[in-house]
Amino acid sequence: DILNNETGQEKVDKARALFDELGVKKYAQKRMDNYYQKAQENMRQIGVPTENKSALLEVAEALMNREH
Repeated sequence: DILNNETGQEKVDKARALFDELGVKKYAQKRMDNYYQKAQENMRQIGVPTENKSALLEVAEALMNREH
């Protein structure tokens, strides 16, 4: 339990194990992908030339592809 004498790392390891067991990462990735697709669609609908949106689109893509 939380009140025992575990180290910080042991607590982190237990929390990660629980998150893995519950599928938190997969769920979060799915939600993130869904929001990214919605954002992409909204960007396509904005009446601004693509070249004016390119920097923002590049940042969004970089964020989606980062590891952490």
